Amino acid sequence: ARAYLSYDPAAAEIAFDMIEVESPALSLEARGRAFLRDMQDGLPGEIWGQFELPRIDADPGGGLAAPLALRGAGADLKLELAPFRAEIRAARATLGAAPGGPRVTAAGHLGTGPGGWRLALDAGLDRIGLGAALDLWPGGWRPGVRSWLAENLLEGTLADANLALRAAPGGD
Repeated sequence: ARAYLSYDPAAAEIAFDMIEVESPALSLEARGRAFLRDMQDGLPGEIWGQFELPRIDADPGGGLAAPLALRGAGADLKLELAPFRAEIRAARATLGAAPGGPRVTAAGHLGTGPGGWRLALDAGLDRIGLGAALDLWPGGWRPGVRSWLAENLLEGTLADANLALRAAPGGD
């Protein structure tokens, strides 16, 4: 991994001219800005960020039939430090390496609260073909359902797909 950044103390702004990560599980390029807010004793209470991610390739532990490729991604982020809360205010990307692929959107947050961690993630996908959707299906999750779909549906398109994921202390 490597990053080139500069800090403007007068504006309390960090410019990330280049961020690169190369590993077997994740490869990405990014650039953007982070704005330090609510400074107290030289430390920010919040960090707001706006980032462009032209290329993201992920293969988390080989759990997908094909590596996940995202292009033209962008995200508006907010990080609160006490108590800890990371927020994706808005994110978007194109799924696949080819131009004109399906559009993905996401928003959510992860933070600490009474009793432990809380997570909320909402994501949407404008459209995706059956084969591409099955390629993104995690290998160990509901393999019987995945096999049935692959064997019994010859073709199809998912349109306006939405996902809502929630996790809270004490939840399953």
